[in-house]
Amino acid sequence: MSTSEPEQLELPLEYPPVDHYTVTIARGPLHNEQIVRTSFVTAVEDAISTIEAWRDTYNQREAVSWADEEVDAYGRLYGVGPQGEVWLITVVPPLSVELTS
Repeated sequence: MSTSEPEQLELPLEYPPVDHYTVTIARGPLHNEQIVRTSFVTAVEDAISTIEAWRDTYNQREAVSWADEEVDAYGRLYGVGPQGEVWLITVVPPLSVELTS
């Protein structure tokens, strides 16, 4: 019989460091959208510029009506096309998360 104590494993209390934002735009049925484009950026300003550029481009090119001008606190911006298809711009992690150097 062994008298040794079992090893207690620990999970990290903090999220791992994040060094970039992943910005995607997708389209299709709600909750089943397919990614159209993805961009990886390393600054909040670049993420905002990408979001604005895609929002304006797909508004003109595909007649997407966006719910707002900016992503929400969760990093999402929804739109709808003329045929009722859903468009979604996402930023992961949300812009409120600071990147590590």
